[in-house]
Amino acid sequence: MKTISSKFNADFLLSGGDQVNTASNETQYTGYINELFTSLPSATTIGNHDSGSAAYNQHFNLPNESADKGQITAGSDYWFVYENTLFINLNSNDRSTAEHKAFIEEAIAANPNVKWKTVVFHHSIFSTASHVDDGDIITRRNELPQVFKDLDIDVVLMGHDHVYTRTYMMDGTTPDTSKGVQSSVTNPTGILYLTANSASGSKYYDIKAPNAEYSAKMDQSYRRTVTDIKVTDTSYTMKTYYADDLSLLDEFTIYKADNTALLNKINELKNMNLSESDYTKDSWKSFSDALTSAEELLKNSDATQDMLDASLLDLQTAYEHLVKTDDQNGNDNNGNNNNGDNNNGNNNNGNNNNGNNNNGNSNNGNNNNGNNSGNNNANNNNNSSNKANTSAPSAKTGDITTFAPIALLLAASLSVIAFITKRRRSA
Repeated sequence: MKTISSKFNADFLLSGGDQVNTASNETQYTGYINELFTSLPSATTIGNHDSGSAAYNQHFNLPNESADKGQITAGSDYWFVYENTLFINLNSNDRSTAEHKAFIEEAIAANPNVKWKTVVFHHSIFSTASHVDDGDIITRRNELPQVFKDLDIDVVLMGHDHVYTRTYMMDGTTPDTSKGVQSSVTNPTGILYLTANSASGSKYYDIKAPNAEYSAKMDQSYRRTVTDIKVTDTSYTMKTYYADDLSLLDEFTIYKADNTALLNKINELKNMNLSESDYTKDSWKSFSDALTSAEELLKNSDATQDMLDASLLDLQTAYEHLVKTDDQNGNDNNGNNNNGDNNNGNNNNGNNNNGNNNNGNSNNGNNNNGNNSGNNNANNNNNSSNKANTSAPSAKTGDITTFAPIALLLAASLSVIAFITKRRRSA
C-alpha cells in the first residue's frame, strides 16, 4: 500500500466494498484500518460482507448520509464532492431502485455545477465472474442502468465479482460496439462501468462469462489490481495496474470537449466576408487551410478539447497573419504615403506650403530643397514604410482555460475498488 500511495501521490482511497469478510469481526477491521491508512483519507462502500452489523458505520464517518434511502444496519447511501466530481455512493445491499434514484436526484440537485458524476456501489451489474447470473444481480442490471442514463451519470464503479471488467460505453443495457474496443471516447452518450478485481489478493473468481457482449476488457491473472484515476474538467482517465509490480493492465479516458469557442470564431470570420483577392497568395492559403481544417474538426465526434483548442489557435494565428496585396488601400496609399506623412502630413499641408514654406522658412529655406525633398525621399515615402504594417487587424478569441488535473486510485480488499485522487497544480 505504501508503494502504491507513493507512486500515485494519492489524495484519497475509494473502496468498492467488503472491507472485511465478517461484518462484526474487529480483528479484520484492525487489519484494514492499519497505520498505512492514517495519512490517506478513505471513502468506503458497504459490501455484502460489511452489511451484517453496525460495525461498518461505527468505523467510518460517512458524509451527507441519507436517513431513509439505502438504509440498513450498516449504513445507507451517501455522497461527497471532491474538486469537480460528485461521488454518489449507494448501499446496494438495499435493493430499492426507487430509493437509490431519489437519493441520486437529491445529490445532483445539491451539486449542480460539478463536471463529472460518478456512482459507486458494491454489487457489479456488468461483471463476467461468479455472480454474473445471480438473480439479485439480474434484477439490478434490469433496473439501475436506465436510472443512471436518465440522470446523466458518467462512470459507475463496482466490486463484488472478483474479475477485472471494463465495459463498452453503455446506453442503458446496450453496449456501443460500433468502433470496437477503444482506449478513449469523446462526448459519449453512454456510461462506462468498471468492476475491480481484488486488491488484497485474498479472493479471486474465475471468468464465467468470457463472451459477455458488454465487456470490452476483462482480466483474471490472479494478481492484485489497483486503478489510478485522474480527472480534469475535460477528461476522466482510468489506468489499472497490477499491484505487485505496477505494470499497466488497462487504460481508458473519457473526454468532454466544448467546441463553442471554435464554432464562434469560424462564424465570426465568415461574417467578415474576407476576399481572397485582397491578400497575398501564401497568407490566404494558410488562412484558408486553417479554416477548412477547423470546419472539418467540428464534424469529428472524437475531437478532444486539446485538438479543438489547437485548431482555434491555428485559425486565429492564420487570420492575424493575413497580408494585404500591394495595390490595396491598407497601409500603402492611404496610410503613411499619400494621406499620412506625405501629401497631407509633412509635405503639402505640414512643413511645405502652410508650415515652413511660405510663411516660415520660405522658398530658400526648408521648403523645396529641405523638408520637401526630405519628405518625398525619406519620411515614410513609397519605398520605405510602405509595407511595414500590412497585416490585417487582430481579432480576440475566447479564453482557453487550463484546468488543474485530479488523480484517483482504484483498489480492492476482498473485491474493493479503491481510488486515489491527486490534484496537480497547473504550471
